[in-house]
Amino acid sequence: MSGLSSGEGLIAEVRDPLDATDTAAPADKRLLVLKPEFAQVMKVLAREGNTLSPVVRNGWDGKRLQALVRKSPLRASEAHVGIVAHITKDELLRYLNATELANGFFNRFLLIAVRRSMLLPFGGTLTAEHLDRLKTKLTGALAQARTRDELTFDGEARERYSDIYEQLSAAQPGMFGAATGRAEAHTIRLALIYALLDSSPEITLPHLDAALAVWQYARDSTRWVFGESLGDPTADDIWTLAKDRANGISRTEVRDLFSRNKKAREIDRALTALVDAGRLKRHHGYDGTGRPAEIWIPLPQAV
Repeated sequence: MSGLSSGEGLIAEVRDPLDATDTAAPADKRLLVLKPEFAQVMKVLAREGNTLSPVVRNGWDGKRLQALVRKSPLRASEAHVGIVAHITKDELLRYLNATELANGFFNRFLLIAVRRSMLLPFGGTLTAEHLDRLKTKLTGALAQARTRDELTFDGEARERYSDIYEQLSAAQPGMFGAATGRAEAHTIRLALIYALLDSSPEITLPHLDAALAVWQYARDSTRWVFGESLGDPTADDIWTLAKDRANGISRTEVRDLFSRNKKAREIDRALTALVDAGRLKRHHGYDGTGRPAEIWIPLPQAV
């Protein structure tokens, strides 16, 4: 399906029977949503009362889907929902709001930057033979996957994952950090998919390395979209001023940056956010007149 406008609509496609006589409920609980204009979904999420975000989040977590609407009978158990969506960088920055970043909706998606690599006015050369070969391989892998119960890491993969777990789970500041906050879960899911495609009874080191490579590309894509932004315009403006000033900036310079139109508490809040994000440290020094002053110095690792 291509529509994705409400949680209720999504649940209806994979819903449980309402009762023993309900024969209209879908027998197949698998659903692939293709959304070529994801900006429309971003606009929908901003509407008050829309239930799409919590339903998608619960689906990613493997929970039963249920609309949080009074008198709604719709529920879906053990559904498998995938979403493939397209959006431009500019649209994503314009329509993604802080709420969907903070509540974990967006970091349940893998953000992949894609560009055209060739100009092909008559399309590519993928033949029916190529498609048949791919179909045969996938059919075999799926048949094997259905016989699996639980897949675990083998010894090498377990050791490698233990080594990189701290790095994957380390908190990152700003919009980039909010958008990449589920690195561990994405990596394990990707490794599992590679193992199943390989018809392997275990997740091995090559499967984990492949998953890490995909995650690294998704991470780099996310950095390309959000850059250093904290999602706080005041803090972002201060950081732009401070990051190339090795000797730091004074509070007077910060006030002047905003033409002295920002309230002191707004500047204090933004400076605190930059300190908490590991961008600035507070130092007591002297301004250009030789008088004591607060100096805010950029930390080398943040520049």
